[in-house]
Amino acid sequence: MSISAESLSKFYNDPNKIDADPSLPLTDLHRQHVALVLDLFQGHGTMTKIENGFVEDAVYEDPVAYAKNRMEVAGQLLHIPTVTSSTHTHLAKIASLTPSVQTTTGSNRSVTADEIHVDFKHDLVFKIGPTYHLETTLVVFSTKEGIVRFQDRKSESIPDNGLMMALRKLNGIIAPKVAGVPRDQKEDAEWAAANEKKMNQ
Repeated sequence: MSISAESLSKFYNDPNKIDADPSLPLTDLHRQHVALVLDLFQGHGTMTKIENGFVEDAVYEDPVAYAKNRMEVAGQLLHIPTVTSSTHTHLAKIASLTPSVQTTTGSNRSVTADEIHVDFKHDLVFKIGPTYHLETTLVVFSTKEGIVRFQDRKSESIPDNGLMMALRKLNGIIAPKVAGVPRDQKEDAEWAAANEKKMNQ
């Protein structure tokens, strides 16, 4: 299975068809950023999508990981097809939009972003171990330049004590170095083709 350069940036989730509260004044960019994070969780991510959709010093947070730049984000999220045999989304709905929220990036830049909350119910079937039922809120901080911060749980649920934060940061640094991420478009295409084959088996 070959993957064209154009398809590396094509969303698996159609941004215009993502379920959303009809009262929300969502822009095309808001929807594209939500489509991107859904693609990643569903095993359809590519390095091209991450480079196009996340700023260089973007932050990714979940209860066990903390990534402070685009490469670390890729190391965390591109490997979902590596460790899972399948994924299934039961619910993905844009529930709220709060414009002009202050947040920070991985390099501690202060930025103003639109905060998007997505109600998300999703199954991850791991190759080793049980199925993980994820029921959470995806929080996307969207700017014209790209996603500056992405959380897969409400911020108040993400641990911030010293030891846990240290372990999460270490995980974010080690993951891309050990597991690797595509270094160029050719590797990205090979990566995407292999992952699509895995997810469609």
